[in-house]
Amino acid sequence: MAKKEGATRLADTLAFMKENGAKRLATKIDTALNTDQRKTDAGDAIKMDYWIKTDSDRARQAIMLCRYVFVEKKFLGEITQWGQAAMDSKQAMQTHWRHKSKTNIMEGVQAYDQLNHPTCMAAALESLGRNPSQTDFQYYKLVRRQSSIGTKAAICYQTVTLAMFMAGHVSVPWLASWYSASNAANCFDLMGNGTEVANIDAVKNLRGTIISFRNRTKMGAQYVNHWAVIIGNGRAIGSNTDGFDPAGSTTADTRKFIWGDRNFQEFDLAECYAACSENTKYRDAGGVRIATHDPAAMTLW
Repeated sequence: MAKKEGATRLADTLAFMKENGAKRLATKIDTALNTDQRKTDAGDAIKMDYWIKTDSDRARQAIMLCRYVFVEKKFLGEITQWGQAAMDSKQAMQTHWRHKSKTNIMEGVQAYDQLNHPTCMAAALESLGRNPSQTDFQYYKLVRRQSSIGTKAAICYQTVTLAMFMAGHVSVPWLASWYSASNAANCFDLMGNGTEVANIDAVKNLRGTIISFRNRTKMGAQYVNHWAVIIGNGRAIGSNTDGFDPAGSTTADTRKFIWGDRNFQEFDLAECYAACSENTKYRDAGGVRIATHDPAAMTLW
């Protein structure tokens, strides 16, 4: 059997992707590999150390091509150095996918692209169940169907980025770049200031919508800064949220948000807003700003 040249191997892999649920991604990759040298180099990079005999073998070449283009060469997307490190080694990725089925591997391939029609972010987080695994992500293994929240210390905006990935708004290299790297200082840069809303009643049934609570005039981890996804009926789902406790005030029904807990669960939007507004430790004169955040207005890939 004659050995394939790099450009031929690449063309065969792209054709396989187009025939197996990753047509748009294959087209993006083909466009990014816009010189003969790039095509040859990419084809050489995905050569396996065994004969390609099955569709599972071809799918493995496809997922290694995704890694090559997004992670190693950064021809597509804007993966950060943090993200590159989080994606682990090429060898780890090859070992993981070595004995998986074509169907399983193509799920991994599809995770390198945004979905044409993202699904509901509320449903994505609900699919994790009441007590999801807290196993740290190994990003080179990820598919959109998840059972883990990603860490034992998930913070609210991290879980929102996970919802965006599971629903198809972002790719796995984007998640690797921003899940662990998102923080109180950059989350609004990442997801925007959003559209301010007058009150909870205006958004309580906007299922699948990202919502944020923050101090109106001050920013930072020491001030109110909470993110979640609305699930409807005045409730939301997210991390760093384990309900509300008496604030120690003599005023009846005064509540406070329990900052710093890492539980993943539902909570009442009105109670959250009241707690954020009433807790003087975190309040400033401008009060609390409520906003919704549309992924369509964000810079995502």
